[in-house]
Amino acid sequence: MVPEPVVPLAPDPSVAILREVASITAGQVQRSLAQAKDAHQKAALQVADLSSQLQALQARLVQLQADEAAAVKRYQQAKLVLRDRAIAGYVRSPSAPVNQLLEAGDVNDLGRRLELLDAVVRADKKRVDDYEAAKAAISKELADVVDWADRTRSTLAVSTLVLQGAEATLLASEVRYAAVRAGGDVVARGFVFPVGGPHSYGDSYGAPRMTGTQYEHLHQGTDIFAASGTPLLACERGVLIRVGTDTLGGTKLWLVGASGTRYYYAHLSAFAEGVMENKVVEAGEVVGYVGNTGNALTTPAHLHFQVHPGGGPPVNPYPLLRIVDDASKRVAASR
Repeated sequence: MVPEPVVPLAPDPSVAILREVASITAGQVQRSLAQAKDAHQKAALQVADLSSQLQALQARLVQLQADEAAAVKRYQQAKLVLRDRAIAGYVRSPSAPVNQLLEAGDVNDLGRRLELLDAVVRADKKRVDDYEAAKAAISKELADVVDWADRTRSTLAVSTLVLQGAEATLLASEVRYAAVRAGGDVVARGFVFPVGGPHSYGDSYGAPRMTGTQYEHLHQGTDIFAASGTPLLACERGVLIRVGTDTLGGTKLWLVGASGTRYYYAHLSAFAEGVMENKVVEAGEVVGYVGNTGNALTTPAHLHFQVHPGGGPPVNPYPLLRIVDDASKRVAASR
């Protein structure tokens, strides 16, 4: 399309209220981005480490539960063996004290027989004690692992929230850095992609347009293709100006963002209800719908989107759009 000429406008009173003067330099934004990346990396590593720890603790918990079950079974079996041997030794078996007394050749022989019997019984009791000690030790470790797993799970939940915050901060830093690299002021917080539905686009900034005609020019924006009627969103909080129609842009409007950047929306099929001159809109608010009005009548429906930092000459919006679009898709995929 032929870009609408940038006509210097007198400051609008509403714009003065909304405008956030950006005094941050490119170097500061770059340092902020580096810090955001570092914080995000640390948060991601912590979440990964805690997740690994929790997985190991859960595996150990399963093993301990199995070990404890086996220990309990051995303990129960040992008690049964001890009971049976006690009954056999003192009531029914030839090793009962009365039989030992009758069969002993002399008192010394009797003493040796009773000592042997006592040693056997003590050995059985020791085995039971060993099993009880083993069970008690396993139960203590089991309790310790359960407690540690609970603490790790709680820490992981907090760390996950920290990571989500770091991701949001990183996205905001990436958006600001992209805006600075594009030659404009820092875009105010809350920048959103201007097309609210499935879309496609490429970096065609500076490409020849309408060659061989009196309107020959270089492309000054990004064409974002989408189905006709797809909602168009205010990319920043700001004020709508120059709302109307013309021969080339068709149904179009300008948005003066809170950052001072001006955005041009062209080829709309229609405005959203309530759209008018000097209307204050929030980032993400529907301002119109994709179409192919103006000189785009022979092309697929699309939004021609231009970015003018500080209301000056246009800059390539593709880097900023790419970052915001990719980030939005990452967030949607993670839900």
